[in-house]
Amino acid sequence: MTPTEARILDAVGGRRALMIWPAIILLPITIFSVVGQRADLSDSHDVKRWIWASTLGTIGAAIVLLGAKFTYFRKSHLIPRSYQSIIVTGVLVGAVKGFGTGYASYRLDLIGHLHIASEIVGRTISSAIIGGFSLFITALVFTMRDRYQIERRKLILEKLALESGEQREKEMLDNLGAFLGVSGAATFMAEIEHIKADLTSLQSAQGSDEWQRISERIERVARDYFRPLSHSLWEQNDLEIPRVSVAEVFGRAFRLDPFHPWVGTILTVLPTLLLNTVDLGARIYQVLIVGVSTFMALSGASKLQNRFTRFRGRVAGALIAAVASVEAIIVAAISPTDWVETRTSAVNILFWIPIVTIVASVIRVALAAQDDLNRELRESIDAARLESISNAHQRSLLSRELAQYVHGGIQSQLLTLAAVMNSATGSGDQARVDSAIAAALDVLNKPPHDGDVSNLSLRIGVTEVVARWRDFLSIELGFTGEDFVGAPVEGIAQAVEEGITNSFRHGKATSLRILVAHDGMRVTVVLEDNGVGLNGGVHGIGSQTFDILTAGKWSLVGNEGSRGATLTLDVIVNL
Repeated sequence: MTPTEARILDAVGGRRALMIWPAIILLPITIFSVVGQRADLSDSHDVKRWIWASTLGTIGAAIVLLGAKFTYFRKSHLIPRSYQSIIVTGVLVGAVKGFGTGYASYRLDLIGHLHIASEIVGRTISSAIIGGFSLFITALVFTMRDRYQIERRKLILEKLALESGEQREKEMLDNLGAFLGVSGAATFMAEIEHIKADLTSLQSAQGSDEWQRISERIERVARDYFRPLSHSLWEQNDLEIPRVSVAEVFGRAFRLDPFHPWVGTILTVLPTLLLNTVDLGARIYQVLIVGVSTFMALSGASKLQNRFTRFRGRVAGALIAAVASVEAIIVAAISPTDWVETRTSAVNILFWIPIVTIVASVIRVALAAQDDLNRELRESIDAARLESISNAHQRSLLSRELAQYVHGGIQSQLLTLAAVMNSATGSGDQARVDSAIAAALDVLNKPPHDGDVSNLSLRIGVTEVVARWRDFLSIELGFTGEDFVGAPVEGIAQAVEEGITNSFRHGKATSLRILVAHDGMRVTVVLEDNGVGLNGGVHGIGSQTFDILTAGKWSLVGNEGSRGATLTLDVIVNL
């Protein structure tokens, strides 16, 4: 027995050990099953006497059940009892029911003196077996329902955590600008001031090896400053978990493999062996016929159900009903007794086979396949987890791109400065180191897009952007057409800087050729680099700058016959 199976059996004797309301629901079946088996339905007086006999036996069983419930099992929800105690209690309850019904039927002259021993002993034994099965399977089903409910709640909460995590990160990105502007800007600018001071000291002390520390600090500030906000800032709403029904537990049992030929056959022949009042030879003959036919029927039903991948539970239910009906007909056909005895045997088989099948199926599901109920939910959660990981990666890229625009390009410039300083110092060229330091200080002291740009002309705006990048890569700039001053200049300058940034950081370009053409109605900007070309990925948030500026009229294509890529922007200007 595995540890999981042991834990399940230990839990059976807990708060679900003996339940009153399932017994109340099954009370009519308990009483009228005997009436349907033995009473002469055409004689109302005989029916009433059998109802009294069955009721008296049921009252005795109820007294035993309630006594065990409020004595031995009174604190089972605190101190679980063993599952064996439930089976023993069920056997005792069933035996009292069978003995009481048999003795009452004798006292009411419903059975003859010759059949007293067979009726009472057979009914006591069969009722004891049914009682043990009934109490154990009831406790097991409701215990498994509770267990499935806990697992389902845990899995749904896990899925909710993934979804709410995505929602929280989305809210974080929506509020990123306000967060940085209020609580984060001061810290960020303090870091910038420290970097500026270090660069100034490095510039005055030429030959110092402090460049590596400063370069790492620049890159750390640029990359690690924007961190996710704490998830505790958002409260999680209460979640109503769908309850697991008893029908769902039985349905899952039927969808697996409810047919166990050997177990079903052995348990099916018990009523025939114990309850029949015929002689031993006729009884053995009936047992052989019923046993062989039941084994073949259950084996065939199992093979037939395995052919179905959908509606397995419904197919199993139909097959169980069919097997029970066929066996009842066989019992009725081979019975040598009168019609009342024959009907009793047929009804026993008709009810016994579904009971045996349900018991075996639920026990198998509970002990061997207890996670199957939540398999579909686990698969959906795994898919949600993968999607969440993908979305988190995309949001991480998005937040990094957003950061560049929140601070007017400072973060992008810092990453570029770190790369240039590493390259310059690694070459051993002190002139390049000095130039990189000077460029860094120039960027930090005069961040992009600072100041009044409303009076800048197109040529001056683009030229200033290019000037900031001439220390990083070789840029050839050309203009055609008339110059102008107006609102579109700032957007065009920002788009040019975005194109330069992409060429340098992502395209690994060392040289860039820029052509700006104005024909009176539109401005066409062409940026051609010698980098690695297109990477085939999805455009970042920087492409939104191009979309807004050009209303979608822009393109980024690889250069034919050479390395690099060409960015073309077509901007409509209304002057």
